[in-house]
Amino acid sequence: MMMPSDHITFLHCIDMQQICAPLAKYGITFICYTQIHNDGTRLDLCSNYKITNFYYNETDLYSKYAVDCSPASFANNFILHATIKNDDAINMVRDNFSISNGISFVKKYKRYYETWTFAGHKNNISLLNFYITHLDMLKLFMLYFRDKTVSIIQKFRNNRLHIPKNHLKTEKKLERNIIDDLNDYHNDFSLKRYYFDDINPNIYLTQREIYCLVYSLHGYTAKEIAKHTESSHRSVETHLYNAKIKLGCYNKNMLRTIIYNNGLNSLFKIPTNSSDL
Repeated sequence: MMMPSDHITFLHCIDMQQICAPLAKYGITFICYTQIHNDGTRLDLCSNYKITNFYYNETDLYSKYAVDCSPASFANNFILHATIKNDDAINMVRDNFSISNGISFVKKYKRYYETWTFAGHKNNISLLNFYITHLDMLKLFMLYFRDKTVSIIQKFRNNRLHIPKNHLKTEKKLERNIIDDLNDYHNDFSLKRYYFDDINPNIYLTQREIYCLVYSLHGYTAKEIAKHTESSHRSVETHLYNAKIKLGCYNKNMLRTIIYNNGLNSLFKIPTNSSDL
């Protein structure tokens, strides 16, 4: 696939560099924004012209990885590249341009999903710690970026890249590479009880009570939760009632605050809709 040098993907590399310049002082020297549409088309905005040309014109990486990552792979909506196994694109960019130590974020919409990739010099390993401790800053930058690139993205709407649909078959394979090592961590670290020392050291919720409460706060009904737990909706309602009694809290917003502040929301893989239960 030879992309002409006057394609919009190349024309805005300088704009990308200017928009992303504030991140350079933190060691982030490479940024790529991608939209991957359900029909197989995509748009790319990259801060590095040479890497973009390398990706599309000098190698066949675009055909091997036409779909970067499945949103299902991102339990927390981001992933460190160091946890991705045997990715040719990541390895070749590191070897040819000394760019590595990356992190990617993903956000899903009805017609497409978008990915954001941040990276720096391959020797700057401290970037990994920076990402984890500054996730809020990166998310704020993503909002700033979208505001700055509205007109550019609008130009892309009628000029997206067309990737042959037969290349979409790589999505499932790549997803497995990403999550192999973490696939079963929810089972590995399964809790029978969780104690709320900040409320009362003798107060705890059972795993089933936490499960029902977390799913309820995500909008699932007692019947939907019961279907997944292979129990009756009456049992689910009892678990919810007991959890509220123990915590002395009946307000949904207060319950949500307690759950999130104690990290209990991450104990379970929450499906995106009730049909997945």
